Amino acid sequence: MRYILLLALVASVVLISGCTSVRSGDGVVVELQADPPSVFANSSTIIHIDVDNRQEKIVYDVVVQLFDKGTFMGNECIASFPRMLPNEFQSIACLLYSPEKIEEPFTESEVNVRTTFDSELSAVQVFELVSEEEYERRAASGNYGSARSYTYSDRNVRLDVEFSDQPPLVMRPGKEYFVYLTVTNVGNGFMGNIMPGDLVIVPNNPRSESILSCPVLEQGGILYPNGDTFPRLACRVVSSPVAASENADFVVTLNYKYETRGKLRISIVR
Repeated sequence: MRYILLLALVASVVLISGCTSVRSGDGVVVELQADPPSVFANSSTIIHIDVDNRQEKIVYDVVVQLFDKGTFMGNECIASFPRMLPNEFQSIACLLYSPEKIEEPFTESEVNVRTTFDSELSAVQVFELVSEEEYERRAASGNYGSARSYTYSDRNVRLDVEFSDQPPLVMRPGKEYFVYLTVTNVGNGFMGNIMPGDLVIVPNNPRSESILSCPVLEQGGILYPNGDTFPRLACRVVSSPVAASENADFVVTLNYKYETRGKLRISIVR
């Protein structure tokens, strides 16, 4: 009779949810599955945690942990991988024991999994500096102007680069230009604070050595997110051209730690 009741309960779970597993994320995908999906009191189930790196790049220091067992009991279940290559798949199994007794004919308990990893977003930004004479020559010929804003992203983070004026930037006495950087969490997980050294701007050639001055980064400030978006950084353009025109370029690198979570509800029958 208990076996028939369990089969009926499993069938109802499949009918309602359409499956007995839960998947979360888009870049690094985590899928949870219980085997069996429903259990009797004072019995056990195995939680299979599948981790799939569906990004086009390597992620590092991947840690998968069953951090909340609900009413189930069992030893700590955690696994770490120094790195995961693009399209690499890893799986771990966690043995859990259901409570010895429950008050109702059946109940549910939720288990939660946390996955953290380190990743990097890097972008090369090129823009042009021109003299006033070169600007006037181009304006007269109608050959002037390039994009004012640029976007770089992966599955988790987006970096927006915006210039205060439309490039090329005309070097006039007393005229100041700024480059604005905005980091936004666009994934399905959580992103920690941007700490000193996490966001770095370096020149891509010797001429661009001192092209930008970013006070917040130079002073070692910490960036705290407001929702999914971090405060916009303002960097001043401090160079001037030595010729009619020249290209300046810099590399923005963001090292970040990302966390995704997944949960699964398991039925327990008395």
